[in-house]
Amino acid sequence: MGICLSRKYNYTIFFDETITANLANYHRNYTYAEALVGIWRRQTTTVGSFPSNAFGLYDLHGNLWEWCADSWHDDYNLTPSDGRIWTSESNNSYKVLIGGSGNAGARRCRSASRYALIPDSQDNFLGFRVIFPND
Repeated sequence: MGICLSRKYNYTIFFDETITANLANYHRNYTYAEALVGIWRRQTTTVGSFPSNAFGLYDLHGNLWEWCADSWHDDYNLTPSDGRIWTSESNNSYKVLIGGSGNAGARRCRSASRYALIPDSQDNFLGFRVIFPND
């Protein structure tokens, strides 16, 4: 698990004002903003199926809930400003998940949408991000 990118870079949706089925994998019946009902794929998709963000990262919204190393906190007050993993003053039995999943509505498929689970939880729509430098 890594740091929460949504906390570090403070973004919600990187493409526009809404999420569509052409930009993310989510449950089609639960749209966001003014988006039309799209495709419900009912499974995870291959990385790179949707456009990357400005950092070159793919699939930050939807597809699967991404584990973060941060412990759950009710809000972002007292967040470390240096990007450290945030574990103090919290219930460390829960970790943060971000980004929604292919089984969640589009509103949950935003980096600002957080969810809390115990770390040994298992589901087909839970995962983590592995990032390698592009040398």
